[in-house]
Amino acid sequence: MNNNNKNAINEENKNNEILEEKNDSILGEISLSDEEYNDYDYLIQNNPVSNKYGCVGIYNLGNTCYMNSTLQILKNIYPLTKYIILENNIKNGKIINEYRNILYNLISKKNESINISEFLNELGKYDEYFLGHQQKDCIKTITSILSILNNDLKRKEINNNYKIINNLDKIELKFSESYNKILKRKNSIIFDIFYGFLKMTSKCSNIKCDYNSITFQCFNYLDLSIYNIINKKKITNLEECIKYYEREIISEFKCEKCGSTILMKNTIYKLPKILIINFNRVYDNYHLNYLVKYPEYFNTDKYFSEKPKFINNSLTSESNYYSLNGIIIHYGNSYSGHKTAFCKNFFNDKWYYFNDSSKYKIDYLTRDILDRKDAFMLIYQTSSIDIKEDDIKMIKENINSQYEIKQFNPNNNSISRINFFIEGNKKKYNNNNNFSYFKSLLKKLLK
Repeated sequence: MNNNNKNAINEENKNNEILEEKNDSILGEISLSDEEYNDYDYLIQNNPVSNKYGCVGIYNLGNTCYMNSTLQILKNIYPLTKYIILENNIKNGKIINEYRNILYNLISKKNESINISEFLNELGKYDEYFLGHQQKDCIKTITSILSILNNDLKRKEINNNYKIINNLDKIELKFSESYNKILKRKNSIIFDIFYGFLKMTSKCSNIKCDYNSITFQCFNYLDLSIYNIINKKKITNLEECIKYYEREIISEFKCEKCGSTILMKNTIYKLPKILIINFNRVYDNYHLNYLVKYPEYFNTDKYFSEKPKFINNSLTSESNYYSLNGIIIHYGNSYSGHKTAFCKNFFNDKWYYFNDSSKYKIDYLTRDILDRKDAFMLIYQTSSIDIKEDDIKMIKENINSQYEIKQFNPNNNSISRINFFIEGNKKKYNNNNNFSYFKSLLKKLLK
């Protein structure tokens, strides 16, 4: 990074600095000022919501806003939620049972807000990333949860191998080999819904050389850098981010035939039903608080260079239109902050804003919401997802009659926060005899 750019970014981030010292806080989460909340005054004053299916808040247990926002996003992914609630052949497992419990309580009209400490503690047994009480990354969180769920939801039988339409298409033949090989390891509803494929092309830069190689790799989110495509007004858009992602680059590898430089290019070959997009806003330890414009609806023919095809089984898309289904917002900088979520509720096709235990109805997505500098994760779903009224009715009946909803007492929330904090920091404080310091941390936690 040159000095001019570094100085510009440094100046931009001065207003966002929220940590005095990393070690001065156990939470790393910020409280938003009145000015930062001004954008949502109309939501807070006019549109609080309660007693609606899927409109339940989540208590912040101390720096757990990242998990709260992620769970609100996942809850509103219709094919996954439908499968976990209605499918009878899911094996019992600690994680899948805890996650199903979360879904029931987040959807039930009987709850205002719920406590997720048991789920968090259980996750920590599977992935050490969730141990401790520090702020965490939402893209790492959502992909880790999907990976853990994938293990519990794997099918024994493989009945959705990739079917080749044209046996003379060499690229399709090669793709089918890669797809079916990966399917053996990831055969679950998670793979069906969230995974797409990249086509990775390598070719020699010497036009006289015929070296050319194509391989395929699966992905469950697109990580889009914004630093190199920001214009002087510090604005870019989703289309430009994808073009940069699919650009051809000069690699460090040499051609095995002639020794010339190898050119490499990744393109989206197959799109998933649910497309997760992560805006990488960190560069050289700076948080890039720049505007990335993105649409509520888009046609893949415009956004992707190869007009991606779709995997031809019953659970994948045959439509090239995608619609926005969720947004995660991050206030703060690269070290700390606060996360909230906008979600489209599949029970009534309405938008809601979730800020921990608070939730508000959105009449419609305005440009003020879409044109935010702090949006960093987008969830799009193909328009081919068919939300059936009969399934919605069955989900409601299942929740109302077949499951005993746990009632969470807000007065017990402080106790849960202490238990969660202690559980997540056992290793750290087993060797720390400074109990007065430990008590001071608990006091901060309960503020």
